[in-house]
This record gives sequence, structure tokens and C-alpha cells, in this order.
Amino acid sequence: MREKVESVLNALIYTYLKLNKPISSTTLKNEADLPYSASTIRSYLQTLEKNGLAQKEHISSGSKPSVKAMVEFWQEVLPGRIDEFDIDNIKNKCEELDIFAYIKMFDNQMLNEVYNFHNKFIIMEFEKDEVVLRYDENLFNFLYSLRGLYLNDIRDIFKKYKIENIKKLDNLYEYITINQKILYNVYSEPEKSFFKKLESNDLSDIINYEKGALIYKLRSSSFDKTIEAVFVADVYSNFLDLISSIKGGENG
Repeated sequence: MREKVESVLNALIYTYLKLNKPISSTTLKNEADLPYSASTIRSYLQTLEKNGLAQKEHISSGSKPSVKAMVEFWQEVLPGRIDEFDIDNIKNKCEELDIFAYIKMFDNQMLNEVYNFHNKFIIMEFEKDEVVLRYDENLFNFLYSLRGLYLNDIRDIFKKYKIENIKKLDNLYEYITINQKILYNVYSEPEKSFFKKLESNDLSDIINYEKGALIYKLRSSSFDKTIEAVFVADVYSNFLDLISSIKGGENG
């Protein structure tokens, strides 16, 4: 019984994402090709409503998954990392789906050398760029030991040991924001609240839900490039379609 109810919930979610409207038991049976009668599906939907996993806008309307069901679904199906990341497809898809995107990208350069400049500055010489820090003997010795590591690994070390100079490394990023107007539907002061959370790493989980919106973090790493993205949208937005576009159109 439980497995059957869960299969109906799963079908309801996928069908709702596809049609973007409340679903009747007959429509759900046909669209999801469920092996149950419409009356049985209706009974299962009532069970889901009692458990807070489905809802109706009014008595005679069709059903839709609840916010609770959607958050749990996204936590289960959305990946935290992917191998491919098509920026052009993301731009188009975010506009189409009303999704905000905040993307950081950098070339994963090797740290070639670390210099002490007259006990005033530390110069971190990467393959393509340089980072200049105020001199500190302990910091210099620490950074000197990191020679031969890549920027991605060094940044993770900075985060692990809470080294404040991580912001200097962030200057090597390229930043892209897409569809920023969406933030104003979620935050009254998006510049002060949302971006402050990003900088302080308060959004530590892959999936966060607050103020009616889903916040989704995704990372893509290859040998030569690392991309970190945060997406914000209504919890009923089709993030599956977004993931497909990120992968260059493949079905995720």
C-alpha cells in the first residue's frame, strides 16, 4: 500500500512539473500511465493530502504536490555536482523558467611560487594570475607549503581553516548573475540578505527552502575549470528542466 501511494505521489510531482496545473485523478492516470483505476488514484491522493504531501486549491479542483513534498523531492533528486556546465543554455533556461542564477567560475590554475616581498607583501604566483596579501610570517610559511596545488584545492583549504584571505582568491572568479528580478519576489533587500549569506557561506546545504523559494547550490569541477552556482526560484519551478539544460540538453 505504502509503495503504491508513493508511486502516485511521484507521478503527481512529475506530472505537475510537466503541466503546471492541478491534476485530476483521470489526467494523472493517463499522463503517468499508472496501473490503477481513477477511483483508486483518487483514494491515494486523499491519503497524501492527510499526510500533508498533496493539496487542493479548492474541493472541486485537481491535486498538486505540497511544498513539503516538493522540498523532499528536490532534496532527493537534485545533484550537488555535475561534470558538464553549459552557460549559454543556463541563461536561456533561467529566463524561460523564471529562475535566478548566481554563477562563479575560475580557471583551476596551479600555484607555481610564493614570494616574500620585503616582509611587506606575500605574492602568490599562479599560472595565469597573481594574488597579493599582506605579509605574515606564519601565513607565508603555510602558503609556501601549498606550492604545486591547484586554486580549487587551495580555496577549499582556506575555507577549512577559515583563512580570511579567501576573498582575495575570490577575485580570480568570473561572476555572472541571471534574472536577478526573481530575488525581489523572495527577499525585501536581496543585496543585503541573499548575497551576504553567500559570502558568509550560510547556504551550506545543497537545498535550502525559505520565504517560499527553493535555493539550490550546484558545483561543477574539471581539471581546468571550476564552476559554482546558486539558483533561486519558486519551489514548483521545473529544476529538472534546468539540470537538463546545464548538461547541454541531456536528460538528467
